Amino acid sequence: MRYHRNVYIWYLTTFFGYAAFILPIWVIFNTEYLGLSNTEAFILGVLPYGLSSIFEIPTGAWADKYGRARIYQLGTILYLLSVGSYVVLSGFFPLLIFQILGGLGHAMQSGAPEALVHDSLPAKDKDEVYSKLHGRKIAILFTGRVATVLVSGYLYSIDPKLPFIAAVVAYLIGLAISLFFVEVRLESPTENSSFAHMKETIKIMRSKPLLVRLTALVGLYSLISEALFSFYQPYFKSIEVDIGEFGIFYAIISAFSIVGALTITYFAKRYNAFLIMFVMMLAILFTLSLMLLEIPQLMYLVIIPSSIAFGFLYTLQNTITQKMVTSQHQATALSIASLVRTAGLLVSVIVVGVLLDLFEPHQVNQLLTIIGVILLLPFIASLRQKIVV
Repeated sequence: MRYHRNVYIWYLTTFFGYAAFILPIWVIFNTEYLGLSNTEAFILGVLPYGLSSIFEIPTGAWADKYGRARIYQLGTILYLLSVGSYVVLSGFFPLLIFQILGGLGHAMQSGAPEALVHDSLPAKDKDEVYSKLHGRKIAILFTGRVATVLVSGYLYSIDPKLPFIAAVVAYLIGLAISLFFVEVRLESPTENSSFAHMKETIKIMRSKPLLVRLTALVGLYSLISEALFSFYQPYFKSIEVDIGEFGIFYAIISAFSIVGALTITYFAKRYNAFLIMFVMMLAILFTLSLMLLEIPQLMYLVIIPSSIAFGFLYTLQNTITQKMVTSQHQATALSIASLVRTAGLLVSVIVVGVLLDLFEPHQVNQLLTIIGVILLLPFIASLRQKIVV
């Protein structure tokens, strides 16, 4: 059955396509090996994800119109080139050009396989089945991260470029596996232009106020959560945590993100989504507060609450978006949801890079905590609303 085949291929491409060999070392590689400033390093690190916010909606429309598998495969090739550029290039501006390609590639990857799998499912209990499958997909994603981040520091110690070479190999394997996706013909394929299709999808989403509110809150959440995530490496380096421990550190992040991904279905069926989001924001603030103590022995403890939140919240958003939007608009709708997240990522990570060039890490930590408290206010105001999956 194409349903089973697409799900298995989705899981395998997720495992290899999200290999995180470079995750624990990208800041250190850019600043110490390439000699870039914090601002330059963070721009390069976030650019593929940030620029994808520009391309998210049109590429989602392309996926709905021309085929999810085809667009995903092309996006993987472009993203692979952007990562591989670190192996052969060293200057900021040459790398910048390839990261622009990576931004387009990341946008083309976003939402396409999810929409393909959703449309492959039998009509009966489609939303409930998809919610469980997506939770497992997130669990597999972070399992792949655990397996790859553990060896990242070791590879870096042999040759700083080895993590990037390993990542390219993993992405090539994922690309080869994705060629076996079975494209699904939509029940009501759109005949509109890509631009008209985008406008129609936005109109559908705007007609659902709770979905609009949820998407906006996820954008605010990404501002602080992605800032925290990008801040980990310079923070722990400043309190003299050995770089060899970074792989273990990111493995723990991934492991607890699996907990969040696997428990989302249980909680989303029983509790208000806005309440869940409020609790996840509290988890981020708790992590930032513990980091103010600057105690290296606490490094593994402080990340647990926020790590669960990483795996929990984005799965919740995707599940609700899939449920509220018709199938022929789902890839575009998921791209819009991802656009909001990546816009938050772009702003927050670049700001963190600039702040690190201006202030000491402990001062940046204080500023992020204050910003997190301010961003908590809209989540408190939204507790009066209710969405249950």
